[in-house]
Amino acid sequence: MKRILKFQISEDKYAFYENDIVVFEIDKTDLQFNVKNFYQAFFADDLDYSDIELQNMLTGDKNATRIFKCVEQLMKEVVEKLNKEMCIEGNKEK
Repeated sequence: MKRILKFQISEDKYAFYENDIVVFEIDKTDLQFNVKNFYQAFFADDLDYSDIELQNMLTGDKNATRIFKCVEQLMKEVVEKLNKEMCIEGNKEK
């Protein structure tokens, strides 16, 4: 099932929302990126990461768009790595 995560501003943070619930935030003042929270939001607990659509709702904000693109690129790289590891693990089991 496709997961849609919307990138918006939540008070003083950039946030990804899934079904109107904040799943991941980045503070606007220091732009600290918590890797553990990122993993928990997108990949932990058997979350389906194979069909995620990230939507930037802040296209008019250059800083927000830059942050969105960084997260989007990181997501792609993590998914590629996880898929590659799953293929390797699948081949070892055969």
